[in-house]
Amino acid sequence: MRKILFYSLSVCAIVIIGTLFLLRQLTYAQMPDLQSAAQTAVDHSALFQIVSAEVYSNGPSCFVFTGTDKLGREMIVVSSKDRVLGSEYTDKGLKRSVLEDKARANGFQRIDRMTLGIVDPNGPNPFKSNGTTTLFWEIYGVNQQGKRQYSYLDFYTGNLLATYSLEAK
Repeated sequence: MRKILFYSLSVCAIVIIGTLFLLRQLTYAQMPDLQSAAQTAVDHSALFQIVSAEVYSNGPSCFVFTGTDKLGREMIVVSSKDRVLGSEYTDKGLKRSVLEDKARANGFQRIDRMTLGIVDPNGPNPFKSNGTTTLFWEIYGVNQQGKRQYSYLDFYTGNLLATYSLEAK
């Protein structure tokens, strides 16, 4: 009886460890540059402790890190694996709740995702109306007509930079 219990527990442990290893490998395969970008963000900005990381792929392929500096101030750093593309303290921009209100005022019925983005410094500025905008919020959701929509709001002011509705085929 003890042998059966021992073998059962051993098999369970092997399956659990194998599953955890597989999940780690799959996660790494989806974001292979995450560790390098995180190290770059910490080494080349005021960011001291990372709280969260998000992928931003609609422009320069990069990661958006939120965290704190050594004094505990909340900040956002946008970094690729090679360099920091931009950084800002969160209190310099609008609060998330204010952005949600502005997004709803710009036609969103439901907001699915809000991601901080950055204009590629080596590419054209897609927001011709404001050549100084570098940080912005990309908001994705459903508009009042039931269509999926992307809107881009300025990080500092919340002004609408662009909106794109997606047509169903």
